[in-house]
Amino acid sequence: MASGSREESVLRFPKGFLWGSAISAYQTEGGDNNQWSAWEKQPGHIKDGSVCGKAADFYHLYEHDLELAKELGHNTFRFSVEWSRIEPREGEWDTKEVEHYRDVLKAIRKRGLEPLITLHHTTNPLWMEEGGGWVDPKSVELFRCYTSYLVSEFGDLVNLWTAINEPTAYAATSYMLGKSPPCESDLAKYQSVLRHMLLAHAEAYHAIHDALGKNRARSAPKVGTVKDINYFQPYNEKSAKDRNEASFLHKFYNASFLDAIKTGKVIPPMGTGEHIDIVKDAWDFIGFNYYSRTLVRAGTEEFLHEDKPLTRKDSVGVTDMGYEIYPQGIYQVIKWLKEYNKPIYITENGIAVKDDTIRAMSIVLHLEQVHKAIREGADVQAYYYWSLIDNFEWDSGFSKKFGLVEVDYKTLKRTPRPSSYIYKEIIKSNGITADMLKKYRAVADKQKGKA
Repeated sequence: MASGSREESVLRFPKGFLWGSAISAYQTEGGDNNQWSAWEKQPGHIKDGSVCGKAADFYHLYEHDLELAKELGHNTFRFSVEWSRIEPREGEWDTKEVEHYRDVLKAIRKRGLEPLITLHHTTNPLWMEEGGGWVDPKSVELFRCYTSYLVSEFGDLVNLWTAINEPTAYAATSYMLGKSPPCESDLAKYQSVLRHMLLAHAEAYHAIHDALGKNRARSAPKVGTVKDINYFQPYNEKSAKDRNEASFLHKFYNASFLDAIKTGKVIPPMGTGEHIDIVKDAWDFIGFNYYSRTLVRAGTEEFLHEDKPLTRKDSVGVTDMGYEIYPQGIYQVIKWLKEYNKPIYITENGIAVKDDTIRAMSIVLHLEQVHKAIREGADVQAYYYWSLIDNFEWDSGFSKKFGLVEVDYKTLKRTPRPSSYIYKEIIKSNGITADMLKKYRAVADKQKGKA
């Protein structure tokens, strides 16, 4: 009876659940041939005054980092490839760099990890950016050619594919909010970029399936999104204006991109309601990134100011990025995503904090909410913590610490943080124990009201 009681006290995840972490190429391996590497060198662009350089040098230390992932119990690993390394000039492929990424994939598989590859994570080759970047309709064809080439080179090693990381965030920060290169504020360009990224995703989906879906010894590939999802919540739940504003932002920012893929009908901000056949059902799973909720107060634009967003006392603290820690939001997002009737992958979820106990709390409480959604019928199949190692956090530089593993940037020494072992315990149990929940709920109680 005692044994049965212990069994029931564990919040079990489905058999075969994918547990891992994620990184991106530029943020961990650096480079100097893309729009970010050029932009960050201009004074004042990076808050801590740093430049990416070789970042954490994952490029050379990937064997060591993947061994850490294995030792920490992970069974999958999400990473991206750097387009500017592979295609340094339009139509010219660097076979040495391609072989490097094949070696990374082989190293992932050697350690029993299932690779999930992302083909574009924020950075563009300089030649592509200078030719108009994602504003230019030609970008769709450029990305299709790039994808087709990578499928021919990596198809024997990869089952799980994603095309473009956080398309809406990319378009918004670069072409509406003016925070990322090329730092413009132009609604028409924002709409064009998002439309072209939608079409590029669809082209990539079909290119991968056309190449790998037939006459293949292994199972057919799975291709999904990596959609940035904000949980928009009215600041005042009793205010009809706040509720309407939150609903509008949800439809505009979250739903429009996914609805287009579900139906093939491309609505604003990406289109005018036209139907595009290639877009319809161009996904095998929904991958999404969740970091926090966004509180919305009608008649203001406070939600646009990431450095100092609105907060409320029902959060359990604030991260070093200024985001509320609000685990209930991931449940609300998954509850909504159930409507699309596709498997769900949490492709990023994590926090930047100096106090690692808060990181452990965040992991446990977010996963508690994920389990709640699964218990209610959501087909969640994967969870990737962001990130495995500390990284270059774009315009924040090296000051924000997301990693399960700490990186000393002077020596490049890696040190797993205690939270990495809490996550390892969850993976080993394929669930969260009652003792774990009790401990970290108590931590959360102390954090409430600190927003």
